[in-house]
This record gives sequence, structure tokens and C-alpha cells, in this order.
Amino acid sequence: MPDELQLLDLIGQIYDAAIGDEDWTRVLDGLSRLLGGHAAVLQRPHAPGQRVQALVSGIDASYVELYGARYHSLLPIGSWLPRMPGGSVFVDRMLLPDREYVRTEFYTDFLTPQDQHASLSWLARGRAGSRATPALVSIWRSRRQPEWEPAQLRLLHRLAPHLEQALEIERRLSA
Repeated sequence: MPDELQLLDLIGQIYDAAIGDEDWTRVLDGLSRLLGGHAAVLQRPHAPGQRVQALVSGIDASYVELYGARYHSLLPIGSWLPRMPGGSVFVDRMLLPDREYVRTEFYTDFLTPQDQHASLSWLARGRAGSRATPALVSIWRSRRQPEWEPAQLRLLHRLAPHLEQALEIERRLSA
């Protein structure tokens, strides 16, 4: 697990990204490294029917376009997200058993070619009165990596308020 200095450095980068002094993809890279992943995604809030905007680290950019065009609607945990409380930290297999997840088109046709297997995610709180899907940060591991452990969930939960606040700061500054 990371030491306190590594954690504080990442928190600083998160707020720097909020005000435009840091690139969110570098934050995602740091978050992925800190949690022991090999790829990371920040899915921006989006209104129903609006195209998904995502920033990535460790993922081929061509897959971002594929995700928005086709695979977002096939996300196996997609039906769970609107029912989850904002601020939730979870592993995808907490919502759908592995034996079901790996049989989905999303897994076989989208994740497998990217060497992605399991995600650890944080779901932001939605804005009051907004119908937009909240931001979602997901850190990915390959099948060759160990399963996510409670310590990694706790660490992402510890970082979640900083991610939440930074995304709100960024939204307000861009308004």
C-alpha cells in the first residue's frame, strides 16, 4: 500500500487537475499505480441520450470511441448504477457474479481484447435535480493480476471525497 506522501501527492494532483494545472490522464495514471491497476477511466457526467465522454490512462484511445458508440449500452453493471448511492466504491463482481460477467458481450468483445478483467470503481454523487449520470472512475486489472482486496476499496473510498470536490470545482470554473 502507498505511503502517506504518495497519497498526499496524488490528492494534490487531483486538485491541480480541477483548476487546469494538471492533466486528468496523469491523475488517472497515478490512481491506477497507487491502487495496483493497469488502466483507469474517468467517465464524465452525461445527460440521458448524450454521448459518453471518457478520459483514460493505459487504454488505447480507439476503445474510447467504441465504448461511447456501442459498448456503453452493454455495460453489465449499467442497470445497477442508477440505484447505487452516490459516493459508492465497489468492485464490479460485487454487483454481478464472475461466471455471469465473463459471458457478456461487453466482457468478451470489449474487455478481453484490452486485457481488462475486473474493475474497482467510484460513483460520484449526482447533482440535485439533475438527470445526468454522475461521474464514474474505474481502475482495471487484467486476469493475471490478483483480485481486488478490501484495502484497495478503502483507499479509493479515502480518495473519493477529493475526486468529488475536484470535479465540482472543475465544473464551476468551466461554467
